[in-house]
Amino acid sequence: MAKFVDCLVRLPNLKTLEVLKVSSRAPVSKALKRKHAVFPSIRALRITYTCHHFIRNCPNLEDVTFTAPLDSHARATIRSHGKGLKRVVGVDSYPSGGLDGELVNNSSSLTDP
Repeated sequence: MAKFVDCLVRLPNLKTLEVLKVSSRAPVSKALKRKHAVFPSIRALRITYTCHHFIRNCPNLEDVTFTAPLDSHARATIRSHGKGLKRVVGVDSYPSGGLDGELVNNSSSLTDP
């Protein structure tokens, strides 16, 4: 994963990133904790819940689509780092707590009532 992140850093005009599967032997969070792993040009992500760490590293992110229901760690990342999001799709497909089982379409739905 570290080499993949290094390649992404070298793409300053990258607007959309889609990561659908990551090997369990390639920890996303560790690769993204390096100082240079910031992606200001990325505006849209389409990711599985195991890649939620990308949200922290994309300061201008506006749109996130998840391809699977989220765990509590992914929900926490959205709450703490997704303040600028205009659209979030696929956060939860069933009621399980956390975000009150809502399928949200904008960041205003990401806070607890």
